[in-house]
Amino acid sequence: YYMISTTMHFCPGAQILSSKDLLYWKHESYVYDYLEETDARRLLTNEHIYGKGMWAASLRYHRGVFYVCFVANDTHKTYLYKSHSINGPWVMNEIKGFYHDCSLLFEDEKCYIVYGNKQIYITELNEQLTGPKEFGLHKMIIEDTANVRLGYEGSHLYKINNKYYLFFIHWPNTGTARRT
Repeated sequence: YYMISTTMHFCPGAQILSSKDLLYWKHESYVYDYLEETDARRLLTNEHIYGKGMWAASLRYHRGVFYVCFVANDTHKTYLYKSHSINGPWVMNEIKGFYHDCSLLFEDEKCYIVYGNKQIYITELNEQLTGPKEFGLHKMIIEDTANVRLGYEGSHLYKINNKYYLFFIHWPNTGTARRT
């Protein structure tokens, strides 16, 4: 089993862990040493990225390649890293657009990205995985119209035994905790 963690503003970032029993975990790799050099990341001005950076990464394996996808809330970009090994090296690309708390789903020759907050969308990516596919699927899956603190977050879409499962957390204004 593999797991990737949110590392926010910390570098190196996007730590990947492995486990054989889901009880004991071992460090495998970091996806990147530094995401991007900005004044805020380097603390050169009164700016900082504390609480920003990378969030809610998606880790997928498809046809011999590992994929890590996430957004950084300070650069407002969506990053896609690829590697043939869980230990790297990881090659960085950018998906055009900002896909909040995104998750990838590979299905045959197609790749979809699921993302959003109060509105969760699914969008088909082009073959190069660099942006939306022209005339491809782009559809809202669910919308939260209630008065919420954060709405839906951390979308993860899976296809298991020909059924689709969409997981995320939700934080309504009532109560004190998030729920899945």
